[in-house]
Amino acid sequence: MPAEKLGAGVGAQITLARRESPARGGRLLGLAKALVTEMPHTLTALQTGQLNEWRATLLVRETSCLAAADRAAVDAELAADTGTFAGAGDRSLTAAARAAAYRLD
Repeated sequence: MPAEKLGAGVGAQITLARRESPARGGRLLGLAKALVTEMPHTLTALQTGQLNEWRATLLVRETSCLAAADRAAVDAELAADTGTFAGAGDRSLTAAARAAAYRLD
């Protein structure tokens, strides 16, 4: 299989498995790629239940404007300490991610 075709259709498979729209399937695939390649601390928090899928999505969304290295730095700053998310709401989490992104941008 040619390298450019590798992974084609994964978004559609996610769409079918989760019974989501095709657009949402693509966004979920993008979220997964960002978590695995650029935000390992956030992925660990998601896997251990310290963060739900929506809040992980918020962190990825707020750092989407950054380069991969800067995104990883924000991830390390916010998610390396497992207690960071305890008691934090969506707004405070978003604000912390924005502030960290602004500092690095």
